[in-house]
Amino acid sequence: MRRLGAFVVLLIGVLLTNWLVVPVLAQEQVCEPASQTAREIAPGVTLTWDGAFHCADVPAKGRYQIVVWVVNEAKSAESVTVEAVRLSHTTPRPRGQAPDATAEAKGLPLVVAPGERATFTVSGDYTLVKTGESGRANLHLRVTGRTNASLEPFVLGINVHLEEPAGEEPEDGELVFVHPALVPVARFFDVPYEQVAAWHSQGFGVGNIARALFLARMLENVSAEELLEAASERGWGDVMREYGVHPGTLRSGRNLGAIRSGRAVTETTRSPAPMPFPAKPEKPKGAGKHPPGLNKTPPGLQQAPNPSQAPGHKRKGR
Repeated sequence: MRRLGAFVVLLIGVLLTNWLVVPVLAQEQVCEPASQTAREIAPGVTLTWDGAFHCADVPAKGRYQIVVWVVNEAKSAESVTVEAVRLSHTTPRPRGQAPDATAEAKGLPLVVAPGERATFTVSGDYTLVKTGESGRANLHLRVTGRTNASLEPFVLGINVHLEEPAGEEPEDGELVFVHPALVPVARFFDVPYEQVAAWHSQGFGVGNIARALFLARMLENVSAEELLEAASERGWGDVMREYGVHPGTLRSGRNLGAIRSGRAVTETTRSPAPMPFPAKPEKPKGAGKHPPGLNKTPPGLQQAPNPSQAPGHKRKGR
């Protein structure tokens, strides 16, 4: 009997030891949707999806998860298939050090018929970077897919913003830093200063923010955030060519300098449509600076020989 009791005590001790040494899994941070984006991704096909997520008060390192709703408008001409998700890049990049992150999708491929909505999940690991006194990370995701009848490819952008717990609230009378260059941009476009400051904290320059807001005002079904993300990947030249906007459109009254000087084009006086982007002329293969034969002298117009260079000619003074 005593042996049985001792065995039971030993067994309980082993079980408790194993339970204590089991590693505790990191808690997954579930990010809440912050905004939605709607866009015509193909002729007659409009999608609405969760384009931004926010995770506040997260640890400096851990895991995140987002649940993305995709809605295919009832009047859409065909169904679509959401195929894959990839992590494009991360921001901000203080001192050139970007946040580390991964992204894995579950529930794909996903078919969404007209009038239906469906969800898929994206999760992964992250490590914040310090910007000032707090840590943050912005994960820029690219969702790829195609329409099922016309096979038109499309890309949906999703931004996941993670940040550490905010510091203490400033006391009454304590000054809070406000970026002087961001204030006139926020006022001109009637955008909350916090939104413009958030883009700036993600590594976007003030001039690029103003450019994206001008373009978003001129174009349809595209947001300033989408333009900023696209420009950070491919450059403004490719983005403007994609939307058929001539570079000169943003030189006269549609730039940061015009906003600062008070000469910026307002909502009521802007052009009704963007200027067409000029097509690149195709250069004939093998063409040089000058047409063939341009440097050749026509027959009968050869330059007369210089007498001083003729054989046997004697120079004066010798």
